[in-house]
Amino acid sequence: MIQKLREKFLRRIAWGMGFGAVLLLLACLLSSVNWRLLTHGDTAWHEVNELGFFGAALYQIWQLPQKLLEDRKSLQLDRAVFASYLAKRHVEIEKYRAPQATRKNVIFIQFESVDNFCVDSSYKGKEIMPFFNSIKQKGLYFSNTLDTTGGGRTSDAEFLVLTSAPPLPDKPVFINYDLQKIPSLPRTLKQEGYFTFSIHGFNGLFWNRELAHRALGYEKSFFLEDLEREDLIGWGISDRSILDQALQRIVQSSRPVFAHIVLLTNHHPYHHVGLKYSSPKENIHENYLESVTYTDAAVAEFYGKLKQAGILEHSIIALFGDHDSSIQKGLVEFLDIRPQPTILDKVPLLILGLDSKPQVTDALAGLQDVPVIVLNELGIPTPHTFTGNPYQLAGNTISAFFGPVTIENGSLKKQPGTFGYQDLTRLSILDPASLERNETQLVH
Repeated sequence: MIQKLREKFLRRIAWGMGFGAVLLLLACLLSSVNWRLLTHGDTAWHEVNELGFFGAALYQIWQLPQKLLEDRKSLQLDRAVFASYLAKRHVEIEKYRAPQATRKNVIFIQFESVDNFCVDSSYKGKEIMPFFNSIKQKGLYFSNTLDTTGGGRTSDAEFLVLTSAPPLPDKPVFINYDLQKIPSLPRTLKQEGYFTFSIHGFNGLFWNRELAHRALGYEKSFFLEDLEREDLIGWGISDRSILDQALQRIVQSSRPVFAHIVLLTNHHPYHHVGLKYSSPKENIHENYLESVTYTDAAVAEFYGKLKQAGILEHSIIALFGDHDSSIQKGLVEFLDIRPQPTILDKVPLLILGLDSKPQVTDALAGLQDVPVIVLNELGIPTPHTFTGNPYQLAGNTISAFFGPVTIENGSLKKQPGTFGYQDLTRLSILDPASLERNETQLVH
């Protein structure tokens, strides 16, 4: 009996010491953190940089009570106002849906950290994105696509184009939520008979991407550990290689394909291409421009191979940036731009393969518009929680930080909101069924 009590006492001491060690480690980590950065919009990026992977995980655990409280408050709200808003949105979207369903391939090419002012710009007389410039007149190009990501940066861009829901400003959705319930583009297209896959040349654990993509309905997801790794640049597999490996899977499919290709080479600190092929430039801005040109050339090769394989003519291709470069203010000084853009936080967005007439639109857009435009083109009804615009209604968007915004006299202007858009996103994730409402019941 005494022996059992001694063992129980020792176990409690060991548990307490272990728990105390974790708390001490967390305290040491947090005491050295630049909290100004962790409360900035780039939260998750700085979490990893400041704390490391383990520390970032502990920081997320520390934030868990606040997240649970916010979720609980959202679930206690009256759903009627949200359901009414979404139902009206759905009516507006459906007006522009193609009357007959088509089964084109859908290919998303997601650029890493490309600022929109790189389009149509040059450095020392040479175009930065010559291929993009050469094809943007062939499709629907949005010259004012706002970076609407929040704390999740790249993963938020994925969330936007896959769910058409605004991300949260401070909590990366991929890390903080189970996404099995929220309506999504891959889930919708999979139900329509598509082979849906994502491909990214980095570890699937980063941003919880592997679990998040699976939860969002991809049939397959390929990451660093699943792919050929002969050509590595910087953080992972080169853009050229990842595009080639995506092409192999597209060509081999007997079904229409939804392929989401997440590029990586043009990642901060932007010197990876220089290190691989020559030598880094004297400053980050010149390194960045060389890196963007590399990515543009890799996409050009992929486009040519799609055309050669006979896939291009039966495909919708969306090329878009995930978020701004974070160095855009200094970067514009290096470009042959006159005048300089008044809104710097913009990303490229070009959609090819639509039946509509090619055009350049200056109306404000966001990445949440992409899945709406694609589904309308395919003649497939959009899920009821999608908040993006058809291209015919472009002119406003929802930012993770500012809420509803539009452009007035060349500058962003906040619009009055009727409810919390963060609550709408949480409800779309946690309880999307409660947001459904029959459009015939709307009071006009």
